[in-house]
Amino acid sequence: MRKKVELIGVLFNCCEPEAITKALQEIRSCSDIHHHLYHPPLLSKRCTTTSLSEQIPTSQPPKIFLGAYANRLTPVHEEWTLESSDEAQAMREDLLPDEYWKEFVDRWHGNKDDGVAAGISNISLIGGCCGIGPSHISFLSSKLNNNNNNINNNNQ
Repeated sequence: MRKKVELIGVLFNCCEPEAITKALQEIRSCSDIHHHLYHPPLLSKRCTTTSLSEQIPTSQPPKIFLGAYANRLTPVHEEWTLESSDEAQAMREDLLPDEYWKEFVDRWHGNKDDGVAAGISNISLIGGCCGIGPSHISFLSSKLNNNNNNINNNNQ
């Protein structure tokens, strides 16, 4: 007898934060993916690149949890191989805790709607992987807790 397996989340892990943003934007613009996350999709659109203004609205949270755990590694070149590497992959210098928040997490979580990454919110699991350390997580925690307190105070 086969056991039923239920998908409860999709996590984007250990990749550049820009790649996570791109994946989240694709989720918002593809009705096939959107259907599985939000059922039913609000627009009938095949998986094609769309402008941000054409993206599928998400006024309700997805039924599948979305998560983002970016790393802080520099991009890996296509020609790179483990055998040819003689040192660890370098860390990015432009992804300190406040920059990780401001440039990526704030958008993913739905707090920043600047027309660049608008509408890619509803991320419920946020953290980090290689190079995203305790100082990043502490900073994110304080920002997210502060935002949640502001939301709760505004709803009262």
